[in-house]
Order: sequence, then structure tokens, then C-alpha cells
Amino acid sequence: MSNFITEIKDSDFNKMKFNINTVPLDHKIVDYFPELRIYPEFNDEDIEWEIGGSPITLSRDEMSRFIIFSYDPNSPLLQFPDISERKKLAYQRATGKTSRVPQYIIEAMNGNCQGVNDILKCFFKILNQRNFELWITATEFFAELTESVRQPIPPVADDKMAVAYKNKNQNMNDAIALNEKIATLETHMFDGNEDLQKIITQTEPIGNKGALEMRQKKRIK
Repeated sequence: MSNFITEIKDSDFNKMKFNINTVPLDHKIVDYFPELRIYPEFNDEDIEWEIGGSPITLSRDEMSRFIIFSYDPNSPLLQFPDISERKKLAYQRATGKTSRVPQYIIEAMNGNCQGVNDILKCFFKILNQRNFELWITATEFFAELTESVRQPIPPVADDKMAVAYKNKNQNMNDAIALNEKIATLETHMFDGNEDLQKIITQTEPIGNKGALEMRQKKRIK
């Protein structure tokens, strides 16, 4: 869990485009937000999915809530830099369930369910904030790259070991380059948007420096 947050209040969700935090869990969010009702991604039947040969039904309302809590630019959950933790908290708030998140839900949250992916694509279309969408995509990919670099190389034949090290090194170089692009995106995103800067970086605005640079300075102090 993030070191920055000790508590999230209901009022912290007030600036979200759709403050679904006010919608009771036994009601559908599309009944409270007509703008969402016109999109089948939010207002269709539940999502039928299959994982490991087993059929799964996902509540469209719960998955829609999860997407909005996770990806709204003004969601206070963006303060959690650990993406897995953020998604887990978003799912728990979307469903009211505090128990361990099932593995099939984790798979769906991580982009392996087309129905959930369609909700996310639709939500980004509604938001119409290209830099934010790029930032979300880049930070999630950055997490994947750095995780792959940290993974140990399993025992392989000598002729494959060099390839494995080459791939790991390439992922590291890609992560370094992506880090720079993320910092540039944050500079554009935070220009004139102090609320977003505070949410994502947990710092007070200090000009146009990127959030990654500000986090580094905060750790050094």
C-alpha cells in the first residue's frame, strides 16, 4: 500500500467525472448517470467470459465501477503508485467485498477479458483526455517492463542464456526510455491542473517538473 495515504474519505471522490461512490451497490450506475446509459459497454447484459475452459459471468455494473474508480483522472485511488494495489482497492470499492480478490477477477482486471477492456476503451473515449490515456497506458507498461527485469532468469542451456540476458537488458533500456516519456507526459498533464498533480504525486505543485522527478526529490530529502 502507498506510504502517502492513511485514509480515503467519501468527499475525496467528489471531483470524479462520474462520482459513482454515491451510488448504492444494489443500484446500477447507469440509472444515476444518463451519459453512461447510452453506451452498451456500460449498459449491456453482464459479461460472459471463459477462463481455463470454465464459463464466468462478470457483473457489468461491478466491472464498470471498477474501471471508473481505477481510471478516472480525479479518483483518489490514483494516489496508489502500486498498480496492483490500486486495482484491488478499486475492485473492493466497486463491489463492497473486502475478501481476497479471486484470481479470475485479477485476470480480468489485468486486461485478459475483452468485455472489461471494452469498458475501459469506452471510458477513455468519454474522458477524451489523450495525455492522461497515454500516461495510464505508459505507467502500466512501465510496471510490466520493470517487473520482467527483476525476475530471475530460470536455468536454461548456455546457448539460450545469452538471449535471456539480451532480452532483460532490452527491457531495461525500454523502461529507461519510457520513464523519460512518462515524465514528459506528466509535465503536460499537470500544466494548469493542480488537482491532478496533487492526486498523482502527493505533492504540492512546484511548476512544470515531472511527477517522477518530484517523487525522486521527495525520497532524497
